[in-house]
Amino acid sequence: MTREELEHAIRAACDAAQDQAVYVFGSQAILGQYPDAPESLRQSAEADIAPVNAIDMVDVIDASLGELSSCHQAFGYYVHGVAITAAVLPQGWERRPLPFETRTRTGQRGGASRLTTWPRASWSHTATRIETSFGSSSRRAW
Repeated sequence: MTREELEHAIRAACDAAQDQAVYVFGSQAILGQYPDAPESLRQSAEADIAPVNAIDMVDVIDASLGELSSCHQAFGYYVHGVAITAAVLPQGWERRPLPFETRTRTGQRGGASRLTTWPRASWSHTATRIETSFGSSSRRAW
């Protein structure tokens, strides 16, 4: 997965969950802080994403964007909707935000975004919080 593909997955997950903020965790969260991470760290076709506010929409994300969905078949990567409570994250993870911006479909930078990640932690403990400020009609990703 590339940084652009992750941003695409984030926009789609925000649309599906009708939320403007999501957590990205798991192996592909590394792309938030290291957009040009070595290919060996970007092998997964899966982005683990949890909505921040619409926590009851995890199943909607998984059903519409998950493995074997039409989106997965069309793009070659997919979103695994997962409740943030299912992630095993280090203590204090929610207090570590860094600046992050996603691009719109036209390549322009979006609104206010935040990234939560740990450069010194193992990759399995990396997580990302992303907030988008795109209007729902302009965020259509798939």
